[in-house]
Amino acid sequence: MESFLVRRLFAGVPTNALNRLFLRLGQQQPEGMNLLEGTTTVLSAPSRRWPTDNEFRLSVQRYPLYTDSRPDQRRLILETFEKSFRHKEEPDLTGLTIEHVMPQSITDAWRELLGPDASKVHAKLLHVLGNLTLT
Repeated sequence: MESFLVRRLFAGVPTNALNRLFLRLGQQQPEGMNLLEGTTTVLSAPSRRWPTDNEFRLSVQRYPLYTDSRPDQRRLILETFEKSFRHKEEPDLTGLTIEHVMPQSITDAWRELLGPDASKVHAKLLHVLGNLTLT
């Protein structure tokens, strides 16, 4: 379910039908499947709009997560990534803030790194997932 929702967030799929979908999910479980398989089957139906891996990859590169999502969504995504690294010791994520790697105000050093189209590249990549981190 998390994959379904996060992929849809990045792909910009409207959420207006999700209440009905989730209310009916239990009733639509296929016979003979466990809950995980059944839920995946139901959510994977073409009418449910589960973005493909390729669509998700492209969406992650362009979706302005910092400005087009709620703070709790941003935090959930970044914390889930951090936890997925399987550290020897569980990191304490409380009190961390979401920051930009490439600064919001472009500097001369960043202009040089980004090349001749620095302003355009900066605007395109500023708020995407790859430019955000927990600090």
